[in-house]
Amino acid sequence: MKNYNKVSIIIPTFNSGFFIHETIDSCKKQTYQNIEIIVVDDCSTDGTTLEALKTYSGLRLFKNRENLGISKTINFGASQATGDFIIFLGHDDILPSFHVERMVQAFDADTSFVHCNALKIDQYNRLMSLARDPRQQLSKTQQIFKHLAVENFIQSCGLMINRKMFVRIDGWDESYRLFGEWLSYIKLAQLGKVKYSQDTFAYYRVHKSSTMRLINRSYVKDILSYKNTCRSKSFQLVKRSDRSIIFWLKRTSIIVKENLNYQRNKFR
Repeated sequence: MKNYNKVSIIIPTFNSGFFIHETIDSCKKQTYQNIEIIVVDDCSTDGTTLEALKTYSGLRLFKNRENLGISKTINFGASQATGDFIIFLGHDDILPSFHVERMVQAFDADTSFVHCNALKIDQYNRLMSLARDPRQQLSKTQQIFKHLAVENFIQSCGLMINRKMFVRIDGWDESYRLFGEWLSYIKLAQLGKVKYSQDTFAYYRVHKSSTMRLINRSYVKDILSYKNTCRSKSFQLVKRSDRSIIFWLKRTSIIVKENLNYQRNKFR
């Protein structure tokens, strides 16, 4: 196929020296050739991430002057992109060689983003499980606001976005330092079609350092606010005939509040 559309793969990095080679190699081995790779390092302190990145030619490498968090790093990377489409790739995740080509093929002129499933792998590249239930992803996508009003069912790894539409929503909401994809999906879905590709997948790495979170009262408060914002915005877009979902919203809210109370008690 002819590579008319350019794709920008944006990789935010932070202390990723152990896995970054595999991540970048997977981008460079794509069958689709019209690609640029943008790496934004958020002030890594491991002493190996930047050294690893310097071994590659053809990267567009940027380094934040201070640690800004994922939202601002994502938005800066997008501001440097020149592609028609963008992929935000975790610094330890991997794309199969056919991934970009198949994702581009899934786009129509009015598509805002295309998502896919992911295979979980461990630090040794051993397969673990699918990230999402493939039987549900397609049906949920067809009723996207209803299901995003309950949870973020969209797997971010490997997802491809129309760059112009991402610019129109002003990217991730920078008032949230550590998360932003769920809210961006809701905004993007209002601008164009959302499609689920069953023709490809990505490899989502799960290991100890990737799942560790600094749990404190400030973090729990921020994530509770973020989730409530996402659910509220998506619920407003649900058709009135489909608003039986309110039961699930209430149930989810109770679970989140119980978790918040647990964390508060833990830190007393």
